[in-house]
Amino acid sequence: MSHKSKLNHIDTIDHVYCSFNLQEEIVFKFEKLMQDWQHIDLLFYNSTGGWYPENKDHYTSKTVVDDKQWHIGLDIHAVVPHILTCKALNFMNENSKIIYMTSSASYLITRDNYLDRAGYFGLKGAQNQLMRSFAAYNDKKATVTTFAPHIPYDESEELSATIMDAIYDRAINLKKEDNGRIIQFYPPKGIPQYYE
Repeated sequence: MSHKSKLNHIDTIDHVYCSFNLQEEIVFKFEKLMQDWQHIDLLFYNSTGGWYPENKDHYTSKTVVDDKQWHIGLDIHAVVPHILTCKALNFMNENSKIIYMTSSASYLITRDNYLDRAGYFGLKGAQNQLMRSFAAYNDKKATVTTFAPHIPYDESEELSATIMDAIYDRAINLKKEDNGRIIQFYPPKGIPQYYE
């Protein structure tokens, strides 16, 4: 499922588009996608970067806060994964897995880089909190975790591929003891490790 940002996005048998600000449409499209499926092994939720507020000009006495942009980010990073996880649980059991892809910047508050990206990293932090709550309370006993990689897209295609391979490998080999944990993947090898 993807956010429909262009009118020419067309649903297929295994992928649907919808407006992420319309809960009814999200539920309808999810049910459409699931109509021929009986079980979900893995729900992997990832949302992209670049969300308001995201630059130094958004934090001054002259700033006019754009509440519409805040709401778009909240829908994409928090409301939609909450809805999809609740709906997906209806197709899950104790062997199912739920992974939210966040970022180490969403919980490493003492860092000194990307300080202008409060919207993106703050809302990814909401996904970390959703993960903890679903890990504790989901009624299907599915394993719920957060992956927090650093994927060095700008530095090296090879390093990025290594990190992505490590993410894929851990996703398909997630264990019960990963429930409620943040798992980090850092260059150069992307070896998974728990955030403590």
